[in-house]
Amino acid sequence: MKGIIVINKPSGISSNAVVTKAKRALGFKKIGHMGTLDPLAEGVLVLGVGKAARLFDFFLENEKAYIATFEFGYETDTLDSEGEVIKKNGNIPTHEELKRVSKKLLGKISQIPPIYSAKSIDGVRAYERARRGEEFEVKPSEVEIYEIDVLVNGDGEIMGDAAFGVMKNTTTINVGACIALPVTVAEDGNKGKQNNVGAGVPDRPNECFRAVNGRSWTPAPTTWQHSRPLDNQLSCRMGQMDGGVGLFKMLIRCSKGTYIRSIGRDLAYLTNSYATMTKLIRTNCSGVSLDDAITIEELEDKKEKAIIPLEIALKNLPCYELCHTYYSDLSHGKKIKSDYPHKKFTLYCKNELFGIATVDNECIKILTYLKD
Repeated sequence: MKGIIVINKPSGISSNAVVTKAKRALGFKKIGHMGTLDPLAEGVLVLGVGKAARLFDFFLENEKAYIATFEFGYETDTLDSEGEVIKKNGNIPTHEELKRVSKKLLGKISQIPPIYSAKSIDGVRAYERARRGEEFEVKPSEVEIYEIDVLVNGDGEIMGDAAFGVMKNTTTINVGACIALPVTVAEDGNKGKQNNVGAGVPDRPNECFRAVNGRSWTPAPTTWQHSRPLDNQLSCRMGQMDGGVGLFKMLIRCSKGTYIRSIGRDLAYLTNSYATMTKLIRTNCSGVSLDDAITIEELEDKKEKAIIPLEIALKNLPCYELCHTYYSDLSHGKKIKSDYPHKKFTLYCKNELFGIATVDNECIKILTYLKD
């Protein structure tokens, strides 16, 4: 059993509790999550099954996207709705003001995490020190913010791209809507050629996600299908559209290590206000979106059929297939020369996925070994 499961985690349950439910549903112990969501948060929670659990760093390192709801005019000690109110004022920013100041937070920035966070302070979690009433300093960390877009303003009006049902710069692993992409097949250890899949059903695993003519390849015995109607994508991401005075929904795309609560705080300070995060939905994690997610109840019903094969889960990476003559060398860890230009790629040989690899000192180096 190997692959990923994408859960639409509900609010009010921990990520570890979701993992426990998945283990019980599948009767399988080797399951772990690929980046936690706080109990308050909901949305995309990726679970790794079997050797796929080794992909933790891959999913942790890449871009995330969220829809956050902030209520302006007050701030809590936790920067979310679960904390105690510690600051108040009557300044409520406008959509135009937030759009203007949000530009100051784009790019690589130095962000101060909340005092109630999992940051380690001299070996102790910051939230543990905060609960004990200790005085301490949380050092800023470098993060990168790619986009901040106000989707719903304080009057409940849908703004920006959300008004047209568009979510910018997000990708999914929707099996039924994939396009033909080039696959590099190595003729020998040094060279490869580009094969554009143009017709027919692909017969190699590394081409399974290059669906053509509206068709897609699903490896037996696993049967995984896209289960979210496309016309429900916007409502799935956005949730209820009811705004209120001081309430703003925002799309935020960012790097690992970013605290969305801190973004709300900093936006508020830039407009001479305060803000508290009241809702958080993760809509995308390393190319896996809410459109790929199922509920815990659906997992309990589908069981193994809910597992997404790694060939599909990793489809956003370039694909490199070695000539079959290198199978033995690759299996025994021998050096194989290559000038493949991509930083990271999925490595195949004889139609088998070996893992995520790179080229180091002109030799192939497997970063995450995934072969059975």
